[in-house]
Amino acid sequence: MSEFLRRYETSMSTFTDAPTVFHTASAVCIFGALLTRHKYRCRLQGGVPARWTNIWVVLEGATGGPKKSTAVNMAADILRRVDESIEGPNDGSPEGFMRQMHRMDQSQPGNATSIFIVEEFATLLSNMQKTYAQALKHLLTNLYDGPPKYLCILAKQQYEIRNPRVSLLGGVATELLPGMTVSMDWLGGFLNRALIIHGEAGKELPRGLTPTEKVMAGHADNLFECLRYWRNAQVRRKRPLYDFDAKALKLALSLPKSHDDQVLNSMMVRSRVHLMKVAAVEQIDEDPEAPAIGVKAVERSMKLIAYWQKTLPDLVHTCFVRGREDFEGDRLPKRILRYLKSAPKKEACWPAVMKSCALSVDHMWKAVQALIDSGEVKVDERGEGTDSTDKSQTFLVHVGVST
Repeated sequence: MSEFLRRYETSMSTFTDAPTVFHTASAVCIFGALLTRHKYRCRLQGGVPARWTNIWVVLEGATGGPKKSTAVNMAADILRRVDESIEGPNDGSPEGFMRQMHRMDQSQPGNATSIFIVEEFATLLSNMQKTYAQALKHLLTNLYDGPPKYLCILAKQQYEIRNPRVSLLGGVATELLPGMTVSMDWLGGFLNRALIIHGEAGKELPRGLTPTEKVMAGHADNLFECLRYWRNAQVRRKRPLYDFDAKALKLALSLPKSHDDQVLNSMMVRSRVHLMKVAAVEQIDEDPEAPAIGVKAVERSMKLIAYWQKTLPDLVHTCFVRGREDFEGDRLPKRILRYLKSAPKKEACWPAVMKSCALSVDHMWKAVQALIDSGEVKVDERGEGTDSTDKSQTFLVHVGVST
């Protein structure tokens, strides 16, 4: 059939050096979001109520490293060509979001579905800390699982929405996550609903290229054609709940979904939910007329989920705020070290490191001294002006030998 996902990730990888996994995850996210629309409505077996294919994807990597925003924008362009009305408001206002969902539900009962596209996920996190938008995090968390009916009151206005579901696609710098999240985000259900996909900067292209109109239109047409086949097949079958076949279910149940660490476990318990949603998208992409999710679709989905699980420990270790008094002193040296490992030598001078890692002078001094004491970093002073007030010619060198 269409195989939109494979064609898309291969094609987009020729235009940018963003990690291929970024393109894969972004394409799965927008495809799943479209399948939550009333005319396609892919509802999945195994949940109470039945699950939808709304998937939260956050692309994560070092500042200035992998092309997070590029991958998000490429996928967003395809989505808007297929159905631009599905995109949610980006002003961070809970009232604006609920008004949009309410309008959708009123115009077509059960069609309250939306996707947040936030090129800078940190901006959304920042807005959620403001008084006027604090309710948004709670709303998104509650709507992820697609309750049969959702009732809330905002600014003295009551909203009642039937079968709401929300998808999310964004990118965030690793360095920003610790300062913009709290323990409740990781343990209380907000961030553990997301596939936070880590990416490393690869070999840079000599020059990034812009996909032509013909290329983008071709991908959009391919995706729409697949959705059309799926809709027609579901109408003929009177829209039953989508489920694994017997062999695929056995394989899906072999996926690990727990961990001894409390925070990691809070993320991994949703592994099979993520797998079910991604596998449904993969199967519809492979053959939209297949009556159930097969082994091949599960195998492809497990690659993405296994990659996510593999990178989780480092993400949680880096970002989760444990409330220790010495946490800041523990985290900042790691932030500097990650930067030094990825930055060109010419960008490892003291001012550049301080700016890129968003550190004050006092925090910079303490963090660098901790790295020097541990044998991870040495200081290379070049030329004049290396006193305590002018560090422009002081370079930090990653040694990598920890004592």
